[in-house]
Amino acid sequence: MPTVLDPIAAVTHPDPYPYYASLVAEAPLHRDERLGLWVASSAADVTAVLTSERCRVRPSAEPVPAALVGSPAGNVFARLVRMNDGPPHALVKPAVAAALDGLDTRRIVDRARAAARRLAGELAPARAPTHLR
Repeated sequence: MPTVLDPIAAVTHPDPYPYYASLVAEAPLHRDERLGLWVASSAADVTAVLTSERCRVRPSAEPVPAALVGSPAGNVFARLVRMNDGPPHALVKPAVAAALDGLDTRRIVDRARAAARRLAGELAPARAPTHLR
């Protein structure tokens, strides 16, 4: 196999494609015991994983993790399209995707950077690190 050590390291490797090709050829679906995860690399295996009822975002019977039920975080979690994999998700996802497609990402990035600079100025983490707690 090429010099990439694992699928996680491949993401930031300057040229991961020989590694990816070797995975598809030699180990299209395998368990990486060192990382403690399954790796699917062939198109057929990736498709099988992404369409499997066993590989859903959340278990159908647990749309919100038990530890979050009834909490403000649980209320937010239950409404997140990415975290809900049932029929409500299927109805809402196209609308969310369409709304996101219409966003001016350049403007969002610029506004987020400006807000981050403003917040950093207010919190002054270099002068008062306790402000970050």
